[in-house]
Amino acid sequence: MSITLCGNIYDAMYNSTFNPEKGGAVMARMLEEAGVKSMYGTTFVDAVVKSGAGDDTITEVIVENASGRQGIRGKVFVDGSGTAEVVARAGAPFVRGGGPQPPTAAWDGQNRPVPGGLLWIMAGIDFSEVVLYQKKENDPTLNKLISAAKKAGDIPPDLYRPRMSGKCVYGNSYIGHPTLDMSPVQGPGTFIFWQNVPYEWGLHMDEKAEDATRAAMAMRQFVDAEAGFLKKYVPGFEKAFITDVGRYVGIRDGRHPLGTYVFSLDDALTGRRFPDAVTKPMTKSFFWDCGQNHTFEVPYRCFLPKKIGNLLLTGASMSFTYDTIFMVMREFHWCTLTGEIAGFAAARSVEQKISPKKLAWSEPLF
Repeated sequence: MSITLCGNIYDAMYNSTFNPEKGGAVMARMLEEAGVKSMYGTTFVDAVVKSGAGDDTITEVIVENASGRQGIRGKVFVDGSGTAEVVARAGAPFVRGGGPQPPTAAWDGQNRPVPGGLLWIMAGIDFSEVVLYQKKENDPTLNKLISAAKKAGDIPPDLYRPRMSGKCVYGNSYIGHPTLDMSPVQGPGTFIFWQNVPYEWGLHMDEKAEDATRAAMAMRQFVDAEAGFLKKYVPGFEKAFITDVGRYVGIRDGRHPLGTYVFSLDDALTGRRFPDAVTKPMTKSFFWDCGQNHTFEVPYRCFLPKKIGNLLLTGASMSFTYDTIFMVMREFHWCTLTGEIAGFAAARSVEQKISPKKLAWSEPLF
């Protein structure tokens, strides 16, 4: 059984495969066992850069925490910010986040970033009552209840918005409002919800404090409004309550660094191969052609930003074009892989006393 706002109510529910709190404890133990010096509650502030005849070099990064502002020196640095924050502060070139919709979408010409999102959890739900209502009232998407709540002024207009028009837009699943069908149950009577920043707001949370603040405040208000709606209008939610709200609004689209190679959509669609591929050929689908599968490789050069010689890129902060980052090359699995690849490259570079750009990469790590 399933409770969905866009999907089939007969789809089977599935459980989340990751416990964030337990996972955090495991990761902390792994870092300690590996001899990593961790600094909690620490904010990256700036990078100190030394000019060179060729590439510039980061000599230290400036951070701030309970001990005050301080510098951390290093031979090689890895940008794991997710928004290319180190790249920007170091003066390396990048393209601002945002871009067009896929060709199949009814695009209005505004180059907005992929909107951010927030996860939250409710418990105390009686799923059998929800499904009973959906079937009895023939209201699988809860549209009747949403309409009643809107008419009564119980939910803000931006909470549930119409699907973006066009074919294969966001894979016909991500539509800019909470998509319950994408969310699993955490345990009996619990459900994980998505709360998404309205796409049409065009917020650049990676570079504007006012945009980040607006998103954070709006998401909290949306969570409260939706929880209130579910409890008041949806059978099975009468005794439900919020158990957790994500600590941060996730930024899905930030700066796109320009590396020694910029991976493009054409590289993926044509299955291009590279002598410095970091992994074996991977298969993924891209919304730019309605989710067709394509097998391709990613070169090590995408980890190497222009202008800075001792910096490595990871995750969504790699040298990719917007249309490849868009809902594809920023997924969790890929970001995890790239973090390990960047760490491996950094260690090898230090070991060989060379810059990451001089490291010979000749075979996939995975």
